[in-house]
Amino acid sequence: MRKDHDRDWGDLVKIAIVCFSQTGNTRKVAEAMASVFSGAGHEVRILSLNKDSYEKLTDAHLIGVGTPCFVSQAPGPVKKYLKKLPEMNGIKAFVFSTSGGAPGRVLYDLAVPLRQKGIDIIGGHLSRGTCFHPIPCLVGRFPGRPDGGDITESEQFASAILHHIESGIPGSMPE
Repeated sequence: MRKDHDRDWGDLVKIAIVCFSQTGNTRKVAEAMASVFSGAGHEVRILSLNKDSYEKLTDAHLIGVGTPCFVSQAPGPVKKYLKKLPEMNGIKAFVFSTSGGAPGRVLYDLAVPLRQKGIDIIGGHLSRGTCFHPIPCLVGRFPGRPDGGDITESEQFASAILHHIESGIPGSMPE
Protein backbone atom coordinates (compact mmCIF):
# COMPACT_ATOMS: atom_id res chain seq x y z
CA MET A 1 0.00 0.00 0.00
CA ARG A 2 1.36 3.42 -0.92
CA LYS A 3 0.37 6.64 0.84
CA ASP A 4 0.37 10.16 -0.55
CA HIS A 5 3.78 11.76 0.10
CA ASP A 6 2.46 15.22 -0.86
CA ARG A 7 -0.32 15.26 1.73
CA ASP A 8 -1.17 18.65 3.23
CA TRP A 9 -0.46 17.97 6.91
CA GLY A 10 -2.49 21.03 7.88
CA ASP A 11 -5.61 19.05 6.93
CA LEU A 12 -7.16 16.29 9.01
CA VAL A 13 -4.64 13.51 9.46
CA LYS A 14 -5.50 10.02 10.69
CA ILE A 15 -3.06 9.00 13.40
CA ALA A 16 -2.94 5.49 14.84
CA ILE A 17 -0.93 4.76 17.97
CA VAL A 18 -0.52 1.06 18.63
CA CYS A 19 0.48 0.48 22.20
CA PHE A 20 1.48 -2.50 24.35
CA SER A 21 1.17 -1.62 28.04
CA GLN A 22 0.96 -4.16 30.86
CA THR A 23 1.01 -1.72 33.79
CA GLY A 24 -0.46 1.39 32.17
CA ASN A 25 2.81 3.36 32.02
CA THR A 26 3.21 3.18 28.24
CA ARG A 27 -0.52 3.84 27.78
CA LYS A 28 -0.18 7.11 29.79
CA VAL A 29 2.54 8.28 27.41
CA ALA A 30 0.43 7.28 24.38
CA GLU A 31 -2.56 9.20 25.76
CA ALA A 32 -0.43 12.31 26.34
CA MET A 33 0.75 12.24 22.73
CA ALA A 34 -2.77 11.54 21.47
CA SER A 35 -4.08 14.60 23.31
CA VAL A 36 -1.57 16.82 21.47
CA PHE A 37 -2.50 15.33 18.09
CA SER A 38 -6.25 15.60 18.69
CA GLY A 39 -5.79 19.12 20.08
CA ALA A 40 -4.22 20.04 16.73
CA GLY A 41 -7.38 18.82 15.00
CA HIS A 42 -6.27 15.38 13.89
CA GLU A 43 -8.17 12.10 14.20
CA VAL A 44 -6.35 9.86 16.68
CA ARG A 45 -6.89 6.25 17.69
CA ILE A 46 -4.97 4.36 20.36
CA LEU A 47 -4.99 0.69 19.43
CA SER A 48 -4.10 -2.38 21.43
CA LEU A 49 -1.52 -4.75 20.08
CA ASN A 50 -3.70 -7.35 18.34
CA LYS A 51 -4.44 -8.71 14.91
CA ASP A 52 -7.52 -6.48 14.52
CA SER A 53 -5.35 -3.34 14.61
CA TYR A 54 -3.44 -4.15 11.39
CA GLU A 55 -6.21 -2.81 9.14
CA LYS A 56 -6.58 0.36 11.22
CA LEU A 57 -2.83 0.98 10.93
CA THR A 58 -2.83 0.75 7.15
CA ASP A 59 -5.60 3.38 7.06
CA ALA A 60 -3.46 5.89 9.01
CA HIS A 61 -1.26 8.68 7.66
CA LEU A 62 0.99 8.62 10.76
CA ILE A 63 1.70 5.67 13.03
CA GLY A 64 3.06 5.57 16.56
CA VAL A 65 4.32 2.34 18.11
CA GLY A 66 4.86 2.19 21.87
CA THR A 67 5.99 -0.49 24.27
CA PRO A 68 7.58 -0.96 27.65
CA CYS A 69 11.20 -2.03 27.71
CA PHE A 70 11.79 -5.63 28.82
CA VAL A 71 15.41 -6.42 29.71
CA SER A 72 16.78 -3.65 27.46
CA GLN A 73 14.69 -4.58 24.42
CA ALA A 74 11.19 -4.65 22.99
CA PRO A 75 9.03 -7.53 24.27
CA GLY A 76 8.71 -10.62 22.07
CA PRO A 77 4.99 -10.12 21.27
CA VAL A 78 5.72 -6.61 20.00
CA LYS A 79 8.54 -7.81 17.74
CA LYS A 80 6.30 -10.58 16.40
CA TYR A 81 3.47 -8.08 15.74
CA LEU A 82 5.76 -5.73 13.82
CA LYS A 83 7.14 -8.52 11.64
CA LYS A 84 3.59 -9.37 10.52
CA LEU A 85 2.74 -5.82 9.42
CA PRO A 86 2.03 -5.43 5.70
CA GLU A 87 4.20 -3.25 3.46
CA MET A 88 3.32 0.39 4.09
CA ASN A 89 5.63 2.37 1.84
CA GLY A 90 5.60 6.07 2.46
CA ILE A 91 3.78 6.12 5.79
CA LYS A 92 5.50 8.14 8.51
CA ALA A 93 5.95 6.72 12.00
CA PHE A 94 7.42 7.39 15.41
CA VAL A 95 8.38 4.96 18.16
CA PHE A 96 8.33 5.33 21.94
CA SER A 97 8.98 3.32 25.06
CA THR A 98 8.84 3.44 28.83
CA SER A 99 11.69 1.98 30.82
CA GLY A 100 12.40 1.40 34.49
CA GLY A 101 15.87 0.08 33.79
CA ALA A 102 18.46 0.29 31.06
CA PRO A 103 16.56 1.00 27.82
CA GLY A 104 19.21 -0.69 25.70
CA ARG A 105 18.00 -1.15 22.14
CA VAL A 106 14.24 -0.93 22.62
CA LEU A 107 13.70 1.96 20.17
CA TYR A 108 15.94 0.23 17.62
CA ASP A 109 13.86 -2.95 18.04
CA LEU A 110 10.77 -0.95 17.09
CA ALA A 111 12.28 1.10 14.26
CA VAL A 112 14.05 -1.64 12.28
CA PRO A 113 11.02 -3.83 11.44
CA LEU A 114 9.01 -0.73 10.57
CA ARG A 115 11.72 0.46 8.16
CA GLN A 116 11.73 -3.02 6.61
CA LYS A 117 8.04 -2.46 5.78
CA GLY A 118 8.84 0.79 3.94
CA ILE A 119 7.82 3.05 6.81
CA ASP A 120 9.65 6.37 7.28
CA ILE A 121 10.70 6.62 10.96
CA ILE A 122 10.79 10.27 11.94
CA GLY A 123 11.70 9.99 15.61
CA GLY A 124 11.80 8.11 18.87
CA HIS A 125 11.00 8.98 22.47
CA LEU A 126 12.00 7.28 25.72
CA SER A 127 10.25 7.94 29.02
CA ARG A 128 10.87 6.55 32.47
CA GLY A 129 8.30 4.30 34.10
CA THR A 130 8.08 2.58 37.46
CA CYS A 131 10.01 -0.67 37.24
CA PHE A 132 8.05 -3.86 37.85
CA HIS A 133 10.90 -6.24 36.97
CA PRO A 134 10.95 -9.25 39.29
CA ILE A 135 14.59 -8.79 40.33
CA PRO A 136 14.36 -7.42 43.91
CA CYS A 137 16.99 -4.71 43.41
CA LEU A 138 14.98 -3.21 40.51
CA VAL A 139 11.39 -3.46 41.77
CA GLY A 140 9.97 -0.03 42.42
CA ARG A 141 12.76 1.87 40.69
CA PHE A 142 11.49 5.24 39.35
CA PRO A 143 8.36 5.23 41.55
CA GLY A 144 5.40 7.21 40.26
CA ARG A 145 6.84 7.51 36.78
CA PRO A 146 5.82 8.51 34.22
CA ASP A 147 5.11 11.63 36.25
CA GLY A 148 4.05 15.14 35.25
CA GLY A 149 7.49 15.97 33.88
CA ASP A 150 7.56 12.80 31.78
CA ILE A 151 4.09 13.53 30.43
CA THR A 152 5.15 17.06 29.52
CA GLU A 153 8.20 15.69 27.66
CA SER A 154 5.94 13.24 25.81
CA GLU A 155 3.62 16.08 24.81
CA GLN A 156 6.60 18.13 23.63
CA PHE A 157 7.77 15.17 21.54
CA ALA A 158 4.32 14.91 19.93
CA SER A 159 4.38 18.65 19.18
CA ALA A 160 7.83 18.27 17.63
CA ILE A 161 6.52 15.45 15.42
CA LEU A 162 3.71 17.66 14.13
CA HIS A 163 6.06 20.59 13.55
CA HIS A 164 8.53 18.37 11.67
CA ILE A 165 5.85 16.87 9.43
CA GLU A 166 4.13 20.20 8.77
CA SER A 167 7.48 21.81 7.87
CA GLY A 168 7.87 19.35 5.00
CA ILE A 169 11.42 18.44 5.96
CA PRO A 170 12.10 14.88 4.79
CA GLY A 171 13.58 12.17 6.99
CA SER A 172 14.03 12.04 10.74
CA MET A 173 13.65 14.90 13.17
CA PRO A 174 16.79 16.45 14.58
CA GLU A 175 17.52 15.21 18.08
